[in-house]
Amino acid sequence: MKMLIQTTLSTNALKAYFQLLGWLLFNHSMWRQFVNQIDTTLSANFALISTLPNRNPQLKQLWKVALFVQPFVVVYITIIILLFFRAGGYPYSHFGQDLVYGIAVSFMLALTGGVLCSFIVSVPFGILVSGLGSLIGLLFGLTTDYVDDRWAIVLLAFSLSFAGSITNELEPKSSQTFLKGNIGNLGIGIIFGIISGVLIPFVVWFVGYHLLGKLIFLWIQSTIDFPTQETEAIELMVCYTSTAITAGLSLTILLEKRMWGLILTVLLSVILFIFLYSVLYIVPYTDPNTYIKRIITGPLRGTFYGLTFSMVFILAYLLTEKISNLWAGLISGTIACIASFFALAGSELEVYLLIFSIAALIVGSTQKYWLPMLVYPIESAWHLILYNRLEKYPERVAELLSQHASFWHENQSYRFKDLPQILLKVRELSPELAQKTALYLLNSPQSWAVPIFHLEGSLCLLERNSQNIDQIIQIHKQIKIGEVLSTNDKKLLETFYESSLAVEAANTKSIFSQKSELINSAIDKLKGMTIGININNQASDQKIQRFGYLANTWVMMLTQYLEGLNQVESVPNPYICGTPLHDKTRSFAPRKEVIKNIQEKVLQFGGNSLLLYGQRRMGKTTILVNLQAELPKQVIVVFVDLQKIASIISTAKNEGYFFYLLCIEITKSIKSKYPHISLPNIDIESIQYEQAFFTAWLDELEDLLGDHSILLALDEFEALEKIFAHHTNKDAVLGTLRYIAQHCKKIRLIYASAYTIGELGNGTWSYYLVNLQYVHLGYLSKMEACKLITAPIKAFPLRYTPEALEKILDLTHHHPALIQVLCSEIIVIKNGQPPELRLQVQEKDVEEAIPEVLERAGGIFIGMKGEAGELGKKILCFMAKQDNAISEQRLQVAFPNEVHLNEALKLLQKRELVQTNQVGDYLFRIELVRRWFADS
Repeated sequence: MKMLIQTTLSTNALKAYFQLLGWLLFNHSMWRQFVNQIDTTLSANFALISTLPNRNPQLKQLWKVALFVQPFVVVYITIIILLFFRAGGYPYSHFGQDLVYGIAVSFMLALTGGVLCSFIVSVPFGILVSGLGSLIGLLFGLTTDYVDDRWAIVLLAFSLSFAGSITNELEPKSSQTFLKGNIGNLGIGIIFGIISGVLIPFVVWFVGYHLLGKLIFLWIQSTIDFPTQETEAIELMVCYTSTAITAGLSLTILLEKRMWGLILTVLLSVILFIFLYSVLYIVPYTDPNTYIKRIITGPLRGTFYGLTFSMVFILAYLLTEKISNLWAGLISGTIACIASFFALAGSELEVYLLIFSIAALIVGSTQKYWLPMLVYPIESAWHLILYNRLEKYPERVAELLSQHASFWHENQSYRFKDLPQILLKVRELSPELAQKTALYLLNSPQSWAVPIFHLEGSLCLLERNSQNIDQIIQIHKQIKIGEVLSTNDKKLLETFYESSLAVEAANTKSIFSQKSELINSAIDKLKGMTIGININNQASDQKIQRFGYLANTWVMMLTQYLEGLNQVESVPNPYICGTPLHDKTRSFAPRKEVIKNIQEKVLQFGGNSLLLYGQRRMGKTTILVNLQAELPKQVIVVFVDLQKIASIISTAKNEGYFFYLLCIEITKSIKSKYPHISLPNIDIESIQYEQAFFTAWLDELEDLLGDHSILLALDEFEALEKIFAHHTNKDAVLGTLRYIAQHCKKIRLIYASAYTIGELGNGTWSYYLVNLQYVHLGYLSKMEACKLITAPIKAFPLRYTPEALEKILDLTHHHPALIQVLCSEIIVIKNGQPPELRLQVQEKDVEEAIPEVLERAGGIFIGMKGEAGELGKKILCFMAKQDNAISEQRLQVAFPNEVHLNEALKLLQKRELVQTNQVGDYLFRIELVRRWFADS
């Protein structure tokens, strides 16, 4: 997935090396894409010699990594491992010298062997061999005394076979061969490897050393006079250098670019000459177990191993690859190195080393089987960390997802059990990214997770959207039945898909028999699915259980819906006009934001009193009587209707009767909800005459509440004006409310009123009701209004056309009481129509209901008129008779003598009766209100 995985080589050389190593070990597709970016004609196993000349910047970075960076990285790895062994207590005789020696061997081995293989055989092979070559340096660094060269062959066999196996996998699958593939290539590789391993060293040695070397030495001896004691040393230097020249010329013949073969011949000769000179004239004169000795012998040994085995491998590889293919050449080169080692050593090597070498070769060649198993626990642990980071940093979802092993370890055949869970988490954060990820994984070994991801997503969607008939109708538009799902899973989802389609089709039919037929077909499909689950004994499967539960839920809902259609001679009228709703299962419009605001203010530590204010008939009382269900059980909501208390007090003779009635309401409410709570006695003789007795009663009540607290909800707060007019001391009542707010820790107050405190008592109440927090209850949101209209109760059979729904919203401006009245009148009209027309509301039905609404909702309109003030009434009547919005200048012309015109307009805006448009002109908020004023 290009959007997640970077295929450009990093500009940081060290980071680029590990990037290349990661691609070669785990993500061959990324390596192939990278090579294709350099040159579309290059093979995945191209050698650096084939790229000359090429000035591609990515290739320059690759040259830098292959020639310079990887030897130093090998040194770092060697140092870390040796220090680790040292810290673990490995018995070193001379740790410092051994560390230097191991580093020197690793560096020169990686430099000579890795560079030669990258240059001639293959860049991937050279990078891998260079890294694994550090194991040989490690072996020497761990040696406590004399370095045992014999074990180097085992490590060499493993390194070459491991690198060769990965190199072969980089080729197109059609050309990859192993034991299951072309046995002939394997046989050619083994045969040529053994022959080359014996023949190449023998031919090169015989021609270079015994023929060319001896002849050159005799010529030098006849022309140059040198001391007799140096004759043997000079002869060795000449003969060995001639051997290097012979090997280089042999390589030149096999290479297509002969010039580079000649250059390599010169380099080999110079390097071998320096090596021999050092061995013959420098090393013998240095003290053993010293840093100087180690510094000299380490690079010499690394260079010797690197050059010797690289040349044997390359010559055998080139000979075999030309007559067979890549895999045969790699096998031939590996076996040639092993065979030449044993051929040169002769009888000095034990048989067990041969056995171990063969075992190492087999282990390295089968890396594709054990390497995924080796790294799987590490990858699984990393995924756990990755999921936690996704939850902590959701904004980094794309970056973190790209770090999942399913994107960078493409040959991991073991299943990442966490993958479906991670995909679901990604879908929560970025659905588009999750979809693209699923498409990418379809072509990977982790494709098994995609069906689980799709199925789980569909299940969650069904569980989320199976609450009512309207949601069932929309389900088929949201479910996607992909080809990746199994046949059984497809059938399960198709059942819900087809059932949703059937219910949607039924909803468009006006004839009951047609509706019934379609809904019954959906019910039969769902019942058939549940029967099939039970017959096939799949009920124990958790996934199947969830499908079965959903099917039963749908059957129950559709059956109830159909029964409702069967029984409805007339559409039920759930709308309640004029009285508070004490049951949320009826046509209750949940005011989520308002409720949340109240919850936060009530539950916050040290919260003050609240005032819920808004127009009359906005639903303030309904919110208060239903507030108990929205708060924790420890909070006891005591609802007090002050309008009712005002009517009782109007006939009372005692001015303290108000406190007695409050005690009665509090006691009754607590006893009905928590009968186990002990309450203080109500002394009617004391409380009704003395405020102090009431506050003492409250203090005693708080002591008995325990973990509970009281929210005292005083509805119709403006009714206190009437209470004060009937023998009730205003200062005593308001002072008591102030005492509760300031001193009662377990009693909170919430008032509901059509006015703010500043408007009550001519502003005098503000002195008592300090630190009051306001919660405004305005019109419904569009979503809340639509839900109240279309789904006032469960399985509501009436459906609205989009035009009819928009008409209701325009007429009412989302006013809850007016929606209730208008919808109630619409149902009356629909029940008077023929059955085939009864269940769908048209725009003309809404228009037909308007006259009845203006008559029936007169109380609402009169209340609005009363709140407008005398001048406001005149303004509203004038505005109602105009066709368009009215500017303030026009109103001033219409009311030239009214000096309080601006104050009246502000009051109308405050009462939410009028509003201004973008240019500042005035217009009615509610079209129904305008029509009522126009007719009055």
